[in-house]
Amino acid sequence: VAEYEKAPPQRVDLEMRFDMAALGRERDDWKAKAAVAESAQVRAEKRLKAVEDELRAGQHENDTLRRKLPEVECRAQEHETVRRRLNDELQAIAESLQDNKRHLHSEESKRQLAEK
Repeated sequence: VAEYEKAPPQRVDLEMRFDMAALGRERDDWKAKAAVAESAQVRAEKRLKAVEDELRAGQHENDTLRRKLPEVECRAQEHETVRRRLNDELQAIAESLQDNKRHLHSEESKRQLAEK
């Protein structure tokens, strides 16, 4: 303010115009920066909503799987029981086949000895 009081009126008027123009450019710069920031904020909010939706969908899927888990575990246990039973039956059949082979081999040996 003291500078303007000492300066001649034409110079003060000219300096004030330059100052006003500079303030106008600065205001326009800030408006542009605000618009860019607002646009970035809108994009960030949209992305946040998309991530939240994705999270909700994942949570829903997780809850669904958690509810199905006991049923799946029960089926797995049933399948394991059936697998063991079938394995035991196969083992018994294999042992029976071995016994039959030994018996046949023994019978054939006896027959061969009888023929000699």
